[in-house]
Amino acid sequence: KKREAKAAAAEAKAMKKREEGAKANVTAEAEAKGTEERTTVKQEDEAEAKIIAETEKKRREESMARAEARRKILAEKKKRDEELRAKMMAEVEAMKKKENEANTAPAAEGGAEAKQGGEEARAHADVEAEARQKAEAQKKR
Repeated sequence: KKREAKAAAAEAKAMKKREEGAKANVTAEAEAKGTEERTTVKQEDEAEAKIIAETEKKRREESMARAEARRKILAEKKKRDEELRAKMMAEVEAMKKKENEANTAPAAEGGAEAKQGGEEARAHADVEAEARQKAEAQKKR
């Protein structure tokens, strides 16, 4: 009976050790798997963050390109407007000069026709100036 009890005790002890070893193995595997899963999640997060950063960078570059194009277009438009304004001012100056010449030369002659010619030139200049102003107003719109 004593031997049987000892053998049973030894058997129980061995079973307990095997169970503990199996539990330890399972725990070690679970920890390894958990670490592996955490590493995978971390890598996925890093990859996602990288994609987001690249997308943001592309968006910023496109926005800057559009802004640059807009600036160029506005600069060209401003340049054209300045050239047109200068051309119109030159035309207005030429008209004023013609009007002054028309008023002074005939006045020296003293004829009524000369006076009428000066008035016609002035009226013509006023009409042209008004037409230019309307054209500029439409271009600004």
